[in-house]
Amino acid sequence: MPVTGASAYVQYGYESTFKGGATQTKVFGCENKLTGLRLINNTIGVKELYTPEIKKWIFGKTEGFAQAEWIISNPWFFDFIFTTPESTGSDPYEHKWSSDPDFVGAGAFDNTSVRNVKSGHLEIGIDAETENVVRNAKGVIVPSLTLRTTINDAVKASMSLIWGKEDSLSTTLDSTPASDDIQFPYTFVHASLELPNGTVIAQIQDFELNFEPNVELIWGVGSAEPSGKSGKKIIEMSGRFKKAIVDQTMLQYVIDRQELATLEITLSNGLSGSNERSITLLGTGVAPADHDKDLVPGEIIFENLKWNIRSMLVTAVNSTATPP
Repeated sequence: MPVTGASAYVQYGYESTFKGGATQTKVFGCENKLTGLRLINNTIGVKELYTPEIKKWIFGKTEGFAQAEWIISNPWFFDFIFTTPESTGSDPYEHKWSSDPDFVGAGAFDNTSVRNVKSGHLEIGIDAETENVVRNAKGVIVPSLTLRTTINDAVKASMSLIWGKEDSLSTTLDSTPASDDIQFPYTFVHASLELPNGTVIAQIQDFELNFEPNVELIWGVGSAEPSGKSGKKIIEMSGRFKKAIVDQTMLQYVIDRQELATLEITLSNGLSGSNERSITLLGTGVAPADHDKDLVPGEIIFENLKWNIRSMLVTAVNSTATPP
């Protein structure tokens, strides 16, 4: 009998050394999906004179790819973009990730590691019909992350994953796969966007926020596996939103050709104290870049604003003292 997603799991952990592996204690969020799961060996055909046939096959570098998608609940995936957060407080706890190497948080935090790239260990298990299939990808890094939502939908994230090492296939499934430790799937109802910070943008139909840390795997002569990973080049952060047009403010931002101080996106369950579950993304140095709209008879007029961000501070509040 063909198996379904009910017979599969995906879990991950962060490595202390590249390709060194880790204990898989985390899932990305709720309703986890993994699509486009590929492993290629870059086969090359060796040709010869006096024959139309390929004479031999040789094999190049090993490359793995996948696209993860989930409903946002826990914030731990931000390590892939910013590395280790500062964790402070006492139920609720605050966890802060910053793109700024000089960020000191409560006063003693060393954020210089944000220049580096944190790699992960991804385990994919399938309880297949005649034999279990368990894959362990190591040295996994993330070239891009997107957060988005729209009316009548959850707040979702999608992330591209790349790697160049997989352990030998196993048939031993994890008997207790990791699960989401927050268990609060955010929806559009729990989201707000302020531009600048303190000015709520009303009647937003959808928005997205993109992170591209510009990282890559590095191969060297002597192995099909990558020998290392690059540090971050520039963390490119951008986004867009669509809203009903009410005045000229959004268009004027683009006309003015001026940087705005802040943009803030908040996801919150609306509770306080130890019951609070929230993720706040505060961008500073915001450049309104592109404004557009359509005028169609009989249709509501919406406008779209695209923007770029120089610096980002992510603050998550929950009852988890130490990230899993």
